[in-house]
Amino acid sequence: MLSVRHNGLSITEVIGIYLGKIPKQVMRVFTIVLMVLVGAVFISGPASILATLGVVAAPITSGDTAFRGARLIVSDLLKFDQKPIKNRLIITIPLFAFGFILTRIKFDVIWRYFAWSNQSLGTVVLWTITVYLLQKRKTE
Repeated sequence: MLSVRHNGLSITEVIGIYLGKIPKQVMRVFTIVLMVLVGAVFISGPASILATLGVVAAPITSGDTAFRGARLIVSDLLKFDQKPIKNRLIITIPLFAFGFILTRIKFDVIWRYFAWSNQSLGTVVLWTITVYLLQKRKTE
């Protein structure tokens, strides 16, 4: 999600502005884990169900997008240039390995953690918006 008020900054960057460096780093790690969970959920659960119905594009592209987002966040965090394919693979292979390990866990367990992390993300975003509004004195 991009911020219109902050010239296109991501929510992680906005959290860094209003809550500080440590919450920003925690949010980056949290986002990476959430993206891998999204990838694992959409590739292991709905993909198998929807594949049998002949609709493969939606869950696979959602999983692909989640893994791509996680790769870009990790590369940004590590200041790792993503133009060479080799650098992309250095980040992608461990993320896929982690996602593959997650697909070996029962789906309802993964879904439980996915739901928890999604709610936690919403809570952190709400806190950030609250701090922003309080700092800007826009409490009404």
